[in-house]
This record gives sequence, C-alpha cells and structure tokens, in this order.
Amino acid sequence: MTFYLSQPQTSVKRVITTGGVYVHGPELHFILGNWQILYGIPTYGMIYDRRYPMRPTAAKGFYLFFDPAEATITQRHSLWDTLLANTDDELVIDLTKTVSAPIAALSGAVKR
Repeated sequence: MTFYLSQPQTSVKRVITTGGVYVHGPELHFILGNWQILYGIPTYGMIYDRRYPMRPTAAKGFYLFFDPAEATITQRHSLWDTLLANTDDELVIDLTKTVSAPIAALSGAVKR
C-alpha cells in the first residue's frame, strides 16, 4: 500500500509525506519516500506525481526506528543503494518479535 499526504501551506507550496508499506512473510516493510518535505509547485503547473509516492523529491533528512529495537531487521545494502542515498528510507520489522498481547493488557486496563 502506498500513501501520499499533502498539506497546503500557500497557493504554490505544500508539505508532503509519502511512502509505502507491505508485508512479506513475517516481515513488515515500511518505506518512507518523503517526510515533511516543503514542495513548491512550479509556475508551469506540474505538481509532484502522486503515482510514485516512494520516489523522493529531495535529500532525505530522517532516521527510521521501531520499538522494540530487537524486532528490526538490519538490511544489507549495495554500493548503488549507498550512492543513491537509499540506505535509510526502509525499515523492516520482524512481526514474530513484536508484542502480541492484547492492547487492553498493555494499557493497564483491568477486565471485570
């Protein structure tokens, strides 16, 4: 699933956050293409193409993390990933290592 969140700032500027998420076996992959990027709409009217929300519009300035950290899977990256700055935009979570207790138990709620 991909997402594209856009918040207008002015008539020619907006803040966008885009990315995608998918499950492959016991792994949840979360990809962040853009995080609160201020995007200016050019005078000729072209706006950021929403068909490719995982394609970044600017250099990445974020770090992805998950709690508990033990559930994250360290990925191997190629030289191309490093050169194209694609090493920090995906977070892989091992779903078998996440908390599986009901939310009511985690919140301290008591069943009567």
